Order: sequence, then structure tokens, then C-alpha cells
Amino acid sequence: MSKSVVSTILSVAMLLGIRYSGVGGSHWPVIRPLSWSGEMDLLGPPTLIAIRSTSGAVVYRLYCSSRLASPEPEWLTQGDNYGADFECLLTDGRPGTPAQRATLLNYDPKDLSPYHSNLGSFTWEELLGKCRNNPVWGTERAFYLRGMRLKIDVLAVKVEQYKDQKQDETYPIIRRVTVNVSATPDKDARTSLAQPPSEPEPSGCT
Repeated sequence: MSKSVVSTILSVAMLLGIRYSGVGGSHWPVIRPLSWSGEMDLLGPPTLIAIRSTSGAVVYRLYCSSRLASPEPEWLTQGDNYGADFECLLTDGRPGTPAQRATLLNYDPKDLSPYHSNLGSFTWEELLGKCRNNPVWGTERAFYLRGMRLKIDVLAVKVEQYKDQKQDETYPIIRRVTVNVSATPDKDARTSLAQPPSEPEPSGCT
């Protein structure tokens, strides 16, 4: 195979969000199985869940919070806030070093925003409304990427009245969520970013 052909293959792979590693296809560090359960305060600091390799090194960090909470770490999205009622960002970046992408759960390789195409973004309707039981866009979601299956399952939601000082009004918000997070190795998950959803987000879920 000529160098020009190999270069073309690599360019296409990068465009599609796939990492090439020679014979055998894509591969990343094999993760250690993770199971995390707990309540997240969506007005407090982002909840951090570390995903480790089998050697014990932290290879991914999952940050979960809401649009009303304190900003996520500056190095992660350069000061942007979360955009949804409940949202998780997955990064392979290192604290203190600006991350190339805000979240690996954004399946669009051309979009670096934490807001768009983020499968880890949960709206009010997806947590409490008509979309909560949707198998793709509801309270239970699975993401496949980088040799792993990451699952976020929102078990319970607590709503409180929120006093918005800027707008001088009070309205209900999702204050706390009880969540199960799991991560397991999956050799068939070969994309660098989360695999695109099997169906578009239904009308009325956003």
C-alpha cells in the first residue's frame, strides 16, 4: 500500500472520528470496569467520576452538572457553562491543559461545542416529561466509544423552586438527580467519539 493511500485512509478515519492503529483496527487503553451510584447536587460543583485503565491510571473523566451550576473546569471548555437541566461531559484531557474537545459524547467530529450533539445532555422533558421512557433519549442511555460501553441511568429526580436573582423570578428546577454510572470494556466500540444515536431526538424533547 502506497504512502499516499495510507495518508488518505488516515484522513478519512480522522474525519469520521475513528483512530487508526494498524492491523486489528482501533484500540485504546482497556478500562477497568466501573460502577458508581449516588446523588448529584446540580447547583454544586460538578460531580467527577474517574474511569481508569486496568493499570489504574485515570484515562477518562466524566463531569456531571447543570446549566445553573458553577462552570465546569476552565481547562475543559474554556469557561462555558453546561447547557442542559442535567448534563455529563466525558473527556480524555488532563487537568490544567486545555482539552481539545469539551466532550467525547458529542458524536459530530467537526463540532467542538459542549452544547451540540452531546448525547450526555438531558432535558426536562427527557427526565420528567413525555420523553423519559424513550429507549434512546430517555433517562437511561448507553454510549459506545473507545473500546468501552458507558451507561448513565437517572433513577430519581428532585425538583425545587429556584430564585433567579438575575431575572428576579422563581421557577422549578431539577436540583438533584440520583444516578447509576457504569463503564465496561467493549471490543466492538471502535469509534473515537460516541456512536451516533440510532434515531434523532424526538420533537418536543428539547
